[in-house]
Amino acid sequence: MKKQLLFILCAITIECSAQTFSNTIGGTIPDNNTEACFPLTVNGLPLQINTNSFGLIQVCVNISHSYTSDLKIKVTSPDGTSILLASNNGGSGDDFTNTCFAANGANGAIGSGTPPFTGVFAPFQSTNLLNNLQNPNGIWNLCLLDEVMADTGHLYSYSLTFGANPPADTIYGGGGNACSLTNGMACVCPDSSQICDLLPDMTASALIIQ
Repeated sequence: MKKQLLFILCAITIECSAQTFSNTIGGTIPDNNTEACFPLTVNGLPLQINTNSFGLIQVCVNISHSYTSDLKIKVTSPDGTSILLASNNGGSGDDFTNTCFAANGANGAIGSGTPPFTGVFAPFQSTNLLNNLQNPNGIWNLCLLDEVMADTGHLYSYSLTFGANPPADTIYGGGGNACSLTNGMACVCPDSSQICDLLPDMTASALIIQ
């Protein structure tokens, strides 16, 4: 009951309608197939985020890189859940400039975009996978992996925006985004891996039939 009242109060106050936390320090992206993570402290939010009343709305990044398809961009929440925002997208193009990721990306799926990526895109895996009833207060990380040597890059900043009524997933054709029966690569298991039985009832039924 207390949590429900907290969400109601949050939804009707300006402070909770949209709060943005930013990392403006950034850093160089290692060019040796080694993941680099950049932390961001989030505090003062309700003790639970979900897909209905209050949660993560979008993630925005400013990254320079001379070959964007070298990159995997991932965000990890305080409870250890990770999602891929972008995965080897953009071919030989350059940069993520004022690039935002939201479940209902107005500019379509990131996989269908063209660098320099500017605007709001549906990420490779839905941001709503992070609105999993966890406590959002704590350390978040944006993690970057440059999988190919030669071309280099730098993270200049990134931000997380939380607010009321997180947008629902919009499914675009191709490019990868929301978790669905036709886009299994966008699904994340409870332990943040991608190998598990996502349909336990069907799995159990199959075992009984055998």
